[in-house]
Amino acid sequence: EKLDTNPVLAKKTVTMRNFVEPVVPKQEQNGKYVLYFGRYSEEKGIRTLLEVCRELPQIPFVFAGSGPLEYLMAGLDNVENVGFLKGKDLEERFIGNAYMFTPKDRKALLKIHTNAPDPMAITKPYYDQVKDQDDVTKMQYLDLHLWMAGDILLKADKMSMANSLELRVPFLDKEVMALAQRIPTRYRVVHKPSESGGTPYITKYAMRLAAKKDTPPQTAKTAAKKKLGFPVPIRVWLKEDTYYNMVKNTFEGNAAQQFFHTEKLVQLLDDHRAGKADNSRKIWTVYMFLVWYHVYFESDVIPTKPNV
Repeated sequence: EKLDTNPVLAKKTVTMRNFVEPVVPKQEQNGKYVLYFGRYSEEKGIRTLLEVCRELPQIPFVFAGSGPLEYLMAGLDNVENVGFLKGKDLEERFIGNAYMFTPKDRKALLKIHTNAPDPMAITKPYYDQVKDQDDVTKMQYLDLHLWMAGDILLKADKMSMANSLELRVPFLDKEVMALAQRIPTRYRVVHKPSESGGTPYITKYAMRLAAKKDTPPQTAKTAAKKKLGFPVPIRVWLKEDTYYNMVKNTFEGNAAQQFFHTEKLVQLLDDHRAGKADNSRKIWTVYMFLVWYHVYFESDVIPTKPNV
């Protein structure tokens, strides 16, 4: 509705909420294109949108942004990926991979008032240190100092070291890291796929080409595979009765009622289950807080370290 207030765009747009409402396609107009602006990720419905691109090859699509699903655009002739946000817009929009709730979302969910700082107040000192660098380097610098150190590496270290495993090498070896920091941006990521034997290379460009060079011909395309860690299928579990009910009971419990507007928590859960949105990370964040709160503030049993 907001777009229709613009005289240039009035009556030329179609609202597709989470891509679930049936829409009658409008007639294509010469010289026009469809613009997507935002993060290329699961929760944004990028896979569904790219399926639409395949079904409508006569319509040009322009994608402006970045994200983990960028590689899916390879091979679509009617899709142009113009890449990352620039300048101040980047600093306002890219908070990092662990960014779950906007200040507006937080205020809507919480019953209590908090003095939590604005996310940009946390990221600004890091952006200031790389203000003269390109946008790719800025985002990597932010994630190296916030997401990696305070999230994934922290968790990985705890789980692996508890089982006498060293997980960080070779990529966080000092010499490898020193070399990686010197790799020019054009060899880290490319905006347009580079073809090598029919295989597209977009992210981790230099590393993928190096891997392809040392990979047997019959398995060379492995070097171009999608990055895959060891994710727990939370988004799938939350749609199953057992786990849906478990989380819902917690979202309606006493602790949840103390801190949150519980009806909004349940709405997040219901929308996820119905396929209206991928709220799995938001749901999991709140659920983990409530589990932690129960263990340390409500339970009579104090957790202890296991005997080794």
